[in-house]
Amino acid sequence: MLPEKLQIIGEGNVAYHLAKGFSLISEIQQINILSRHRRNKDLFLSISDKVNCHDLEEFDLETPVTFIVVSDDAIPEIAEYFRNYHYFILHTSGSTGTAIFKDLGYRNFGSFYPLQTFSLNKEVNWKEIPIFVNSNNDSNDQSIKELALQLSDITQVVSDDQRLNIHIGAVIVNNFVNHLFSLSESWLNKNDLDFNIMMPLIRETINKIESISPAKAQTGPAMRDDKKIIQRHIDALSANPNLQNIYSMISKSITEQYF
Repeated sequence: MLPEKLQIIGEGNVAYHLAKGFSLISEIQQINILSRHRRNKDLFLSISDKVNCHDLEEFDLETPVTFIVVSDDAIPEIAEYFRNYHYFILHTSGSTGTAIFKDLGYRNFGSFYPLQTFSLNKEVNWKEIPIFVNSNNDSNDQSIKELALQLSDITQVVSDDQRLNIHIGAVIVNNFVNHLFSLSESWLNKNDLDFNIMMPLIRETINKIESISPAKAQTGPAMRDDKKIIQRHIDALSANPNLQNIYSMISKSITEQYF
């Protein structure tokens, strides 16, 4: 049975999109956003008439579901603050274990981890976002999964360890790769070149791994162990030691994988 109301602690990117997604579910009539500063109050209120903004102290102990959508470091403090809450309390972290709730005496707890990068000014399609859930028992697993299915067609119950490993993989393919995009953009700009010339290559790289594994899709001088080209690139990067080190390290990793 879906809750008629829920509350979200936090006002960042994930909280915003979570509120927006749940606002489209007819059974959910009220979504309370709780935060200390309410910096994004107007933005959240613009989502729907269902959304209300409150101070953190206005936490409702009778709301059926509460999401803690804050930084990992802040989760323990928030969880400690509302330890008398007996309904579902869920965090959205990829790496924080659910034992944090058990240790504080919560009766119904778990995680609700959407595998996506969120930005306030970028729309998302919840139906295509995998959501990984787990809780303190099988019955709660199914209840949380039912809630997740209202947003996404791709939901799965996983353990804390599995979720941690998923998050590590996500950091590599998203955060690390985006950082490499940023380094490439900076390098090209310093050499009077436009990063947009890389877009067809980026799109083809992503499209390719939808049909073959990344290992089979790998190309480039390091994959061929072309030492002369690799050294030429490293020499050209001498004015940028950080990028030079990254280039050398990743090239070494790729070569070792194939030779």
